This record gives sequence, C-alpha cells and structure tokens, in this order.
Amino acid sequence: MKAIKPPSFRGGADLHNAFLGQGLVDELIFNVAPVLEGKGLNLLIDTEKYQYKEVELLNFKSLGSGVVQLHYAIGN
Repeated sequence: MKAIKPPSFRGGADLHNAFLGQGLVDELIFNVAPVLEGKGLNLLIDTEKYQYKEVELLNFKSLGSGVVQLHYAIGN
C-alpha cells in the first residue's frame, strides 16, 4: 500500500492566491535564500482580496549555503 502524500504547488501569485483565497491551504513552506533581488512580484498577497491570517511556525531547518526552510501552519 502506497502512502498518500499531500499535494505541493509551485507557481506565481495567481496560483497561490487561487488556493489561499479559497481556504484550501493549511501549511506553507518557504525556502529563504541569502540574496537581495530588488523589485519583483509579490507571490502571496492579492492586494484586491487581502485577508490577514495568523500563522504558526511548525519547523525550521538549515538547507546549507545560508538557505533556511521555514514551515508554517495557517490559522483560521
């Protein structure tokens, strides 16, 4: 019997906002790299439908080369 894995989505702001806006996401994982990129697109905030959500840090770990992974649960 194979274990069931939760889906993982990678994409831009439109994909993230579609799932977050419908309340279909309960956890987020960010990989933070030690670089500054200047201007860019905001991947999470839909400025027209912004909703504040509490988050809880579940775990963090170093991935090497200064990269840190942050794992959050999204509150209701």
